[in-house]
Amino acid sequence: MKNIFTLAFAASVSCALSQNTLVSDQFDYVAGEALTNHGWYAHSAAATSPILVTNPGLIWTGYIGSGLGNAANMTATGQDINKPFSTNITTGSAYASFLLKVAAPIDVNGTGFFFHFGAYTGLVPSAIYDNITTAFRARTFVAQGTDPTTQFKLGLAFNATTASGQTDDLTIGESYLVVVKYQYVAGDLNDEVSLFVFEQGDDISDEPATPTLGPFLGTQADAPALQAACLRQYDFNPNIVIDGLFVKDSWDIETCLPTTGTETRTECTSYTWIDGITYDESNSTATFNIVGGAANGCDSLVTLDLTIINVNTDVTLAGNTLSAVATNAAYQWLDCNNNNAEINGEEGATFSPDISGNYAVEVTQNGCTDISICTLVTLAGIEELNKAGFLMYPNPSKGSFTVSWPETENKSIRVLNALGQEIKIVHTYGVHIELNMKLLSGIYFIELSGENQTALRQRIIIE
Repeated sequence: MKNIFTLAFAASVSCALSQNTLVSDQFDYVAGEALTNHGWYAHSAAATSPILVTNPGLIWTGYIGSGLGNAANMTATGQDINKPFSTNITTGSAYASFLLKVAAPIDVNGTGFFFHFGAYTGLVPSAIYDNITTAFRARTFVAQGTDPTTQFKLGLAFNATTASGQTDDLTIGESYLVVVKYQYVAGDLNDEVSLFVFEQGDDISDEPATPTLGPFLGTQADAPALQAACLRQYDFNPNIVIDGLFVKDSWDIETCLPTTGTETRTECTSYTWIDGITYDESNSTATFNIVGGAANGCDSLVTLDLTIINVNTDVTLAGNTLSAVATNAAYQWLDCNNNNAEINGEEGATFSPDISGNYAVEVTQNGCTDISICTLVTLAGIEELNKAGFLMYPNPSKGSFTVSWPETENKSIRVLNALGQEIKIVHTYGVHIELNMKLLSGIYFIELSGENQTALRQRIIIE
């Protein structure tokens, strides 16, 4: 069996495999529905100006949350909501990423925060998750830009009511990718918050060494745990649209485009691929997607480049001679009646057996080996002994049997094994002979020749 393969992959994009996704929401709900109908919980002004789903969603090519649903629209002061994490964060980092568009000029200049991390009182949520503490970590602000009619800025604070810093001017109506980070640092009052802002086309494959804002340290207590992502409506006219919200414990915000590659294989006769299909012919078009199969955690789309080597095992029979059709090959003739035992010395392209039987040839060609079907060869005069009055009994035998013939004359009796090798020869005169032989179980041949006839042969089975 020959199996040569080369597996080559060209990575389309680098993408780290996240350990935990704590929150994900593409707002893929019907426009006009309240987010509190979809896993969000109100913790302030529950009945006032609910945050609704808006259409369409936001686009930021390359971000995992781009274009997958609709968006959330924060339009008026009122309801504040939170979405619980799947698990508490008490060490390491939490990254909240989302798409942001300020849809129209804003009224409040610098004091309105619209996003933060939250924790529940005593770190135990109520039955309706409405007990968010007022120690809001990583407060994310929006402020007027240099030209309030066309520009805005973002700000960030650890837990203060005013921003510790602001970004440069951003454009109203443009979509931005925003990442808010909380970093636990050993000790007290030294955890950090950072803000990253990306324009379309920026590289987001790895966390930048320097954030857009921060890192800012807290002057309040470090967070005992982060348990929820919170949206806040701070003003009568915030005009903020948010889409594709993810909270993770690692930097993993890039679209996981599948890697692509080709598996090149050379196989003998057939090959069963990873798609479960057995291919009997060469194939260069089959593809299979391995979900999460790439080293970067993305899917892996594999194309098969398969070459099947089919060994020519055709055999022709002319008279008593078998001939393998394959050329430029190695040959070994086999006795099908003896469990395909190799016939010693028969390694040529042709084979002329000494005794009747079923024969095959093992052909090795281009690194692959296959065996032909068995071909029956009946030599002249063989196994027609009964028609000439020849008798041999019992058959099968334990080793003791009688051979008889119709006329009194000199006879030679030869006992041959399945390979045609002579085991015993007896010369006798008369019309029969009784033989008592110690033979191993198997197939043997008894050959009878006399004064006026060619050799006749018949098979006997020794049990």
